[in-house]
Amino acid sequence: MAYKKWLGGRYWEAPGIKVFHIYKMRNGKRYSVSTKCSTEKAALKEYERWEQDPDNYRPLGGEDGVTLDQDLIDSYVETLRAGGRSEGRIGRCRSYLKWWAERLPSDISKANLKDFNLALKEAPNRGMRVNVVSAFWTWLVKSGLVEKDPTKSLVRPPGKPAQLTRPKVISDDRHQKVMKHLSEEYRDLMVFLEATGWHVSELERFAQDDGGNLTYPRRNGKDIYVAEVIHKSGRVHRTELTEEAEEVAVRIRGRGPFNRVMFYRAVKKACEDAKVKPFTPGMYRATLATKAVEAGEDPKAVSAFLGHSYNTMMKFYATRAVVPRPRMK
Repeated sequence: MAYKKWLGGRYWEAPGIKVFHIYKMRNGKRYSVSTKCSTEKAALKEYERWEQDPDNYRPLGGEDGVTLDQDLIDSYVETLRAGGRSEGRIGRCRSYLKWWAERLPSDISKANLKDFNLALKEAPNRGMRVNVVSAFWTWLVKSGLVEKDPTKSLVRPPGKPAQLTRPKVISDDRHQKVMKHLSEEYRDLMVFLEATGWHVSELERFAQDDGGNLTYPRRNGKDIYVAEVIHKSGRVHRTELTEEAEEVAVRIRGRGPFNRVMFYRAVKKACEDAKVKPFTPGMYRATLATKAVEAGEDPKAVSAFLGHSYNTMMKFYATRAVVPRPRMK
């Protein structure tokens, strides 16, 4: 925000709004305090009050305090638009702020945590309402219109991990129907993704000579099949394979690099030919995670198998050890 001078000191100008600050020296002491006013007329009245007792001055917030009215919402929206937010998102933000305006005190600088929680008690889409008002209050504080941010104590509903939501799961029936309409090369890629939950980009690197490898370490006196791929971070990710997945892995490595665009197009056409709801190869990752958790696996074990990291020890385990395959239905 740029600032300009006025009689009382400076006013800060953000897109669509002015906030007047008193910035003066008195008796060798520098004073810097917001008037909480957005018009010079109201700020001059606050300046007169400040001159009477600089040390004990407390702003009244203008003539009517800070009101969550259309002008204030428009000012905030300008900052969102300047930040590249979409018109759809801006429209939703306007709607939620108008909802808040009907439920908070007329002077929102006096709003407390109880006011917010009372408004949210029976509200739908609670998480979105909290996110919008929290971002708005952050802007109010930065603009100097309010001093405190009670929204920091609001409890946000936890989000559900995308990989554990049912809509992204590919059913066995859909998988089998689509496989009938694919060439052997693409069937192998699908089988491997279903077995490993890898990103398609990881499978691309694995198919390259220097991007991956197959190893056969021993566990409890038995050989196991392990696919290794260099992660985009540079670390090596190791995944235990089933016997079927090992067979297709050998063929994938033998064929070499594949065209990702052609692969996606082939799967899309196969879905159309099989007359099933379309899906993409990348959805096998969410499918594996969901089925494993539903079968009773610890989410942390599934996360380790997929190469995620919950904490430092889990990251060490996932990157240095061959993680056993989780159970799946």
